[in-house]
Amino acid sequence: MATNTLPSGRREPVPMYMYTKRLNGYEVRLLVILPGKVDAQIECKLVVHETDNLPAYEALSYVWGTSTKLKPILCDGYRIDVTPNLLFALKQLRYEDERRLLWIDYVCINQDDNDEKTGQVQLMKTIYSEASRVVSALILPEEVYAGPEALKEKLAKKVVENSEKIEAFLSFIQDAWFTRIWCVQEIVLAQDAVV
Repeated sequence: MATNTLPSGRREPVPMYMYTKRLNGYEVRLLVILPGKVDAQIECKLVVHETDNLPAYEALSYVWGTSTKLKPILCDGYRIDVTPNLLFALKQLRYEDERRLLWIDYVCINQDDNDEKTGQVQLMKTIYSEASRVVSALILPEEVYAGPEALKEKLAKKVVENSEKIEAFLSFIQDAWFTRIWCVQEIVLAQDAVV
C-alpha cells in the first residue's frame, strides 16, 4: 500500500484511498467537498447513491490535463492523487462555510477498474442531465492565469501592439476544454451550466 504525506502539516504517512465496492449499473459516487479556505488542504468524502434517488448535486466538466505530477487530496481520511487541473478546480469550487456535492469523473469512478469505468460511461447521460448544474472549469496555463481581472486588464491594454496579450487571449480560446467532445456532451445534457 503506497503512502505519502499531505501538505496539511501532517507528518505521518497517509494511506491511499481504496475503492471498496464496484458500482453496479444504477449507482454513482458523489463527492462531498468539505468547507475550507481556497489555500487549505482539500478534504472530502465519497458517498454512493442510486440513480433513481439522487440528491441535488453538480457535475464538473473539465480537462484532466497531461501532467504526471499528481497532487494529493484527503478523502474519507485517505489520500487520492489528482491531476493539477482537478486540484485547481476543487480549490475554486470549494465553499468556505458549507459542503458542496459534486460528481467528478476522475474521483467518483474507480479509474483502476475497467468494468466500473465502462458501466459509468454508460451512465454519463443520466449523470449530466440529472445534475442541478454542470460547472465547466477552463484551466488556463499558470503563466496565463492570474485571475479574470488580470486577464481582462491584459487584453484591454494595447492588444494589437503587444503579442503577449494576443497570445494570452489565443491561449484562452484554444483551451483543450473547447476541443473535448466529452465536454460538449456534458454541457448539452446540463439543466444549468456555468463556465
